Amino acid sequence: MTIHFYLDDDTDTKIESFFDIVSNPFKVGDTISFEIDDIVPADFKNIPESRRNNITIENNLLREMLRFKKVQIVREGKYVRTNVLKEPFLTIEYHCVILD
Repeated sequence: MTIHFYLDDDTDTKIESFFDIVSNPFKVGDTISFEIDDIVPADFKNIPESRRNNITIENNLLREMLRFKKVQIVREGKYVRTNVLKEPFLTIEYHCVILD
């Protein structure tokens, strides 16, 4: 199962993703705080040099947007990806709003 968090209804505003988790600790109505850490040089070891600046900028923008704020899950979407040869895979999308 994979879980994605988005702001509002815009899937281009991904906050975070959790991959390969077994249980889901989240539900609609939950309030969550995100703490966005700095990226340390060791985190870049497998990232091409050409992408490092953009990743740093994205991380800084996300940190500024969510600093000292909480988000509330307001909508949930679920979909299953499968075919006859594979085991089904569940993805849950949570759409959130920033609380003042």
